[in-house]
Amino acid sequence: MSLPPGISWQPWEAASFAAATRERKPIFVNVAAGWCHWCHVMDAETFSDPAVQDALAAFVAIRVDADARPDLAERYADWGWPANAILTPDAQPVVELRGHQEKKPFRDLLLDVAGKARAGSLTGRIAPPSPPPVTGELALLRERIEEQLASYYDRQAGGWGGYQKYPHPGPLEHAWLQHSRGEQVGRRRGGHTLDGMIHLVDTVWGACYQYSTDHDWKHPHYEAIAPVQAAALASFTQGWQRRGHPMWLRCAEAVRGYILTWLASPEGPFYTSQDADATRPDGTTMKGSRYHALDDAGRRKVGLPKLDRSVYADWNGLLVHALARHADATGDAASLTAALRAARGVLATHREPGGAFRHAAGPDRVLHLRDNAAMGRAFLALASSTGDAAWLAEAERVARWLLRDLAAPDGGFWAHTPDPAAAGVFAQRRRPLEDNGLAIRFLVELSWRTQDEALAASGFAAAEQAARALGDSRTVAPEANLVGQFLLGIEWLLLAPAKAVVVGAGADHPLWKAALALDAPALVVRAAHPEEYPATPSPAVYLCRGNACSRPVTTPAALGDELARLP
Repeated sequence: MSLPPGISWQPWEAASFAAATRERKPIFVNVAAGWCHWCHVMDAETFSDPAVQDALAAFVAIRVDADARPDLAERYADWGWPANAILTPDAQPVVELRGHQEKKPFRDLLLDVAGKARAGSLTGRIAPPSPPPVTGELALLRERIEEQLASYYDRQAGGWGGYQKYPHPGPLEHAWLQHSRGEQVGRRRGGHTLDGMIHLVDTVWGACYQYSTDHDWKHPHYEAIAPVQAAALASFTQGWQRRGHPMWLRCAEAVRGYILTWLASPEGPFYTSQDADATRPDGTTMKGSRYHALDDAGRRKVGLPKLDRSVYADWNGLLVHALARHADATGDAASLTAALRAARGVLATHREPGGAFRHAAGPDRVLHLRDNAAMGRAFLALASSTGDAAWLAEAERVARWLLRDLAAPDGGFWAHTPDPAAAGVFAQRRRPLEDNGLAIRFLVELSWRTQDEALAASGFAAAEQAARALGDSRTVAPEANLVGQFLLGIEWLLLAPAKAVVVGAGADHPLWKAALALDAPALVVRAAHPEEYPATPSPAVYLCRGNACSRPVTTPAALGDELARLP
């Protein structure tokens, strides 16, 4: 491993520590590795800075190859790579620093420690520098919308709303994100709501009913609508993954069974909905409340509720995404198979030559934001689940179209392309908040994955501009509790994702599957790019977040511990 020039690096040996004691110099230790991306960044951007080099002249600077010294790699593994440690002249710990350090705060810390050493006051540990606070317009916007959403939380029954209880996925996912940040309010609200939603799951066929009335979850309207199934599958799966509640897993499996049994068409894509009521052979109707109290045999004797066999791109995108994530979390092969069949089917019947998706099969005079944001996210989920770069390429095509054809000049995305047949007020396009939230998440997630740096930069910039343009309280406040996706879009803009980069193995390898099952609010699983990491004797995973990466992990059981060590 080469040493960055400009610094008088010393070897890890007794003479180096003796010199520190003799010269009363504090010690700086940099534990790095040849495969470590952020080590290279720190070499190029921080250790090359003349001011940092001058500050390190007051230290005995020691560089250690983590691969060559497994004892030191184990000691400093909790700080990721690169790990940076400052010690007193007699080698007592002062502070450890995780990952790549920005040059100015790092230089300031070095100068402060060196000053304490000269004054004789460097006698033990000091507090590590606090990370810069998340400030600025987006952070304030997040805080305001969080408060708005929280004001609609029902402390008695759970859920975000009053008389009618809908299984909205956005607020639930945000609750689990809060929990991942250590905010127990998210754990309480998420668990309370999922426990209520159990009552919406049909105990016979497994569908999640559309909503409940009477301020509780026990008075359902019995329609089974595709986006509600996607929301329920995603919410129960994520809740189980976070807390391990077996009933939530059973509900997720029930909903998945309904989707695959009742909504999956022979061609692969999913149908739209199933009625609440059933028509008897004599033509009379049995209301949903009576019908859904029957067992399977009783229902079939009466007759089956009508299926709407329309196939819409947006709802298929939501279902594909939910099924892929369910497969990731549980290892359920049937979920992934169904997701792949649906995605291929929609590609065959709904895609325009320019990369966009029509809402329904056949010609359409307008193209819609929600269809394309949902399909784009579905493709990104499949790229992770399968390791197939073709799905990433499909997502990139959607993003380029969206940025070209739906981006409003002053920020945000139009709900649809211009409608040549629209008259009067209907010709005025709108920028719906929740659909924009879905588009923001898609573009941010794409920026985490794509190797097209121009697309990543333009997509992220457009997503940020959309959040700022539509985040005004006059736009957000009227949406009441329907702000979950937009709030998650802002969270995604502020979030440092966890990345699991797999070397030497494909999606069928246990390491890849274990990485997919990790509990992280924003997780990117992908293969290493050529020459990104060196070849390893056996397949390995590098876990990264922000400016720190783990050492190579070669066993599935160790992935969770390594992820927990990241910032």
